[in-house]
Amino acid sequence: MKIAIVMHHDFRRDNAKNFGLLEDYGEYERGIKKDCEESDFTLEVIGRGSSPLFPELDASQQFTSYGRLTDHTTGWRVEEGPYIWVHTGYLESDHFRRMEKFIEGKEGATFTIHGSNAGECAEDIAFQIYLIINKHPGAGNIWRNWDIAEETKLRYCGGGLFATSKIRYGHVSLPIDTLRSIPPCEMFPHGNMTHQLTDEKTRFYQFCLDREAQD
Repeated sequence: MKIAIVMHHDFRRDNAKNFGLLEDYGEYERGIKKDCEESDFTLEVIGRGSSPLFPELDASQQFTSYGRLTDHTTGWRVEEGPYIWVHTGYLESDHFRRMEKFIEGKEGATFTIHGSNAGECAEDIAFQIYLIINKHPGAGNIWRNWDIAEETKLRYCGGGLFATSKIRYGHVSLPIDTLRSIPPCEMFPHGNMTHQLTDEKTRFYQFCLDREAQD
């Protein structure tokens, strides 16, 4: 059984438009749709300001990710003052329980993560899916503490757990920075999480200039 998960698919659409890359963006969306057509189930996660690629999906297959207001200078949550909205790929409690219920009983299923961005929101949902299928007791609350989430990811990466999982990236956009994929090395004997989630079918898309190019 194959389950496709689409995360924030349109978060790089404006970048693609601004950099004259709408043709590449169309190829990216077509790639996602084709893989979803070939999957047994499609689940979609949207965030603040995004629209679904598959609005026709049953409500049980649509989810909303967690985000919060943060001070753009400190990164900490604030009640007032300068702030930005920070997206994550995590599902908070209610949406998490629905995802968990949908996946329940589908032992042996493979999961393909599509959308935005490698190493960011797409990584978050891949991590939470890993916790669900391995019945991690704290999976439903991981969105509450990002520090614990990052520490747990690093520990699991060190053991190569994502490399041996049934979760892989499909058609995924890149963040503004250069792709943070680290092959096996002293610090990451099995590569980092992006490396472990990548296989021969993964396709990465760049819809904006990286910072080095911009500078």
